Amino acid sequence: MSDKHYEVGWGKPPKQHRFQPGQSGNPRGRPPKRAVDGNDLIDILDQPIPVHVGNRKQTKHPFEIALRRLAERAIKGGDLKSAIQFLNICIDYGAIDIDRGPPSPPMQYVPADSDYAAVVERIHRDGLPPWPDDPDFRLLTYDELEHYGPR
Repeated sequence: MSDKHYEVGWGKPPKQHRFQPGQSGNPRGRPPKRAVDGNDLIDILDQPIPVHVGNRKQTKHPFEIALRRLAERAIKGGDLKSAIQFLNICIDYGAIDIDRGPPSPPMQYVPADSDYAAVVERIHRDGLPPWPDDPDFRLLTYDELEHYGPR
């Protein structure tokens, strides 16, 4: 194709205005991304945010705003996940003190080949196995029971 018959139009710039060989279309290149470090994030999370309360404009801490929205979703929206998350935050920050008490023992099951009534009576009388006169008898924990399949 000769230069005389070259058609200029959409997507076909004149030859003298095309990029020269070895020349980039973006000579300065793409600007580098600005890395966000931990200090920037702390500054962002520590800046008060303006909010409207009724007819007044106030500034509140972002954590307070997030907690209020979480509590609102839990109470008004009936969102169970939000309620659990809100209560866990309250426990972590000491706003709610929960006495969980001692951990409960694992769920125990009487083996199927045993006399259930006799085992229950013996547990009331002698406590949980193993018993000195029958050291091989033991109750199954839930984890052990899973190996036997569904009940």
